[in-house]
Amino acid sequence: MALKKQVAFLWDESFLWGLMAFRVLRRLSLPFDIVTAAEIGAGCLAGYKMLFVPGGWAIDKSRALKEEGKEEIRKFIKKGGSYLGFCGGAGLALQVEEGLSLLSVTRKQPEKRVPNFSGRIRTFREDGDHPIWKGVSGDSAFHVWWPGQFSILDPNRVKVLASYSEPESDFFVADLKADDITDWERWEKSYGINLNPGRLKGEPAILEGRYGKGRVILSYLHLETPGDRAGQAVLINLWQYLVTGDRVEEVEESIDDIQDSTAEIFKGPLAPGTIRRVQEMERLASEFIDFGQRNFLWFWRNTWLLQWRRGIRGLEYSTAYLLIREISALLRSLEGQFNERYPMRMCGKNSLEEGIENLQEKYLSFLRNARELLMEERYAMNFGLISWEVADHSRMHLLRKKLFGKTRHHAGMFRELLDQIDAVLLPMLRKTAGLHPVTDSQFNIH
Repeated sequence: MALKKQVAFLWDESFLWGLMAFRVLRRLSLPFDIVTAAEIGAGCLAGYKMLFVPGGWAIDKSRALKEEGKEEIRKFIKKGGSYLGFCGGAGLALQVEEGLSLLSVTRKQPEKRVPNFSGRIRTFREDGDHPIWKGVSGDSAFHVWWPGQFSILDPNRVKVLASYSEPESDFFVADLKADDITDWERWEKSYGINLNPGRLKGEPAILEGRYGKGRVILSYLHLETPGDRAGQAVLINLWQYLVTGDRVEEVEESIDDIQDSTAEIFKGPLAPGTIRRVQEMERLASEFIDFGQRNFLWFWRNTWLLQWRRGIRGLEYSTAYLLIREISALLRSLEGQFNERYPMRMCGKNSLEEGIENLQEKYLSFLRNARELLMEERYAMNFGLISWEVADHSRMHLLRKKLFGKTRHHAGMFRELLDQIDAVLLPMLRKTAGLHPVTDSQFNIH
């Protein structure tokens, strides 16, 4: 028998990180319901025990929640609900202008941070007896994916559960593999930013505190990273500690049971034209990744993530690619079960097929412009280092603004593309959870 779902999973503005968490939580049989920022604003947290907020831009999550949504979260935790935030979800909880101010913690000042690091890193356990470490080896390394850094304002009200130690061999800072660098001072002078991972040693990675009657745990470690067995063990412990207060039981749900429960939703074949549209998008997505590889702009870092050269928007391209692949995988798993006339609503007005048609149009336009931009950036690399904010070439500047806007977080054509992907993907995940295998192999995509 399945556990009652007592966790609300905030989907908005999570994209790749939301999908990653969705897959791993399902694989671990940790129960949750996906909720949206609008639903939180309307009071949907009543009855839940925990709010889980995955990665993504904290400022975009804040804007999606609006003041009414943020106030609902504060009320929920103040009355005894728990909050678990990873990376951007941790950033949302901080005492910053757009944040929830759940703990007496802010962001480390930009000039003191290492602004761009990723990979596995070992940690010090500041409280080795804490329940989240139950059954987890003391020398385990965990994953970080371009996090911020905490700055604790009141140490008496915040407990550090883990701090950073030594990086592992797969650790990168910007586009530099840490193991390959011996003279960090020279590279920092060249890049104009802090790079030396030694600066991270002793910096807090997981924090715990109280807000009213509720517990708050914030982690810049991505414990939900696919294939991270130690991280997943901590994740199970967190569910036990913050939600059940007891052993986390496995959810005994068969695929047949879930299919039966959704029989009224999925009837008849999906229109062949829609399937072809998604297959074409998937083909073009793969060709685009090949294009970047043969131009020495990125390579496969692991089975699900690219590593790109400094100065280009590699994470954005990687995100779009993976999400398109997920939509295709969902459709393949459901082929023969959709009714092309069934009104699965997207944002209240578009059917599934209309949503996919709109997505194809936006994605093809995005790819055409992205190819042109990448070649402009590759050309600019002949004249020295480039960064995302510096564009001396006028054509490169115009294309960057068109595709991504002027900020680090999502804007421009990419913002429109992500919104359309979400309009298709979110209802599919909600309606079809469990209809296809949920394993780490979902991210074995190349």
